[in-house]
Amino acid sequence: MLRFREAYLGNRGFTLMEVLLASSLIPILILSLCSLLFFTENLTSKGEEIDLALCNARYAMEFIKGEFSSADRILPSSSFNKLDLLLPTNIGFVMMEEEISYNSDGTIRKINYNYRTYYQKNDELVRVAYNSGNKSLYEGTLFSGHNQICDGLLNISVSRLDGEGNLLALSLDFIQADGPLELETIISLRCPVE
Repeated sequence: MLRFREAYLGNRGFTLMEVLLASSLIPILILSLCSLLFFTENLTSKGEEIDLALCNARYAMEFIKGEFSSADRILPSSSFNKLDLLLPTNIGFVMMEEEISYNSDGTIRKINYNYRTYYQKNDELVRVAYNSGNKSLYEGTLFSGHNQICDGLLNISVSRLDGEGNLLALSLDFIQADGPLELETIISLRCPVE
């Protein structure tokens, strides 16, 4: 037994079998690690796409909810002259907010009415608005200031839930890697819908 060990330790090189075994196992290990790396990278990029779509959708939803909640009056878009013709993909409602400025003695100096609505342009949600000193000026051609709120939008719908007009249902559908992402919410209003 001692001679076999001495003979084995005397060989300083690899045998042919060891070389073949090592040359076949090393590429398998390298390919396994590369495959794991590519899978992890693809999974991470898909997760980032989903997170981006969720953040984008959530921002748009909260932005619109805030606008509806802060409105003093909510009017149907059909009451505005040519609005449905100019912006056929609008949400169907126009929010009006009164901005009152006072003099130093407490009397009303000026009342400004801010009208704003949203519409879908390609895959973007766009906010348009106009200011007027006239409360009854319902002109659809005055809307301007195309502010892009979000992109990746497939569909937007707003509808009434109750007859009194205190609840609105808002539904947004967004483009996502795995299919459409649908967000829905119910908005409780402090002002009536006309």
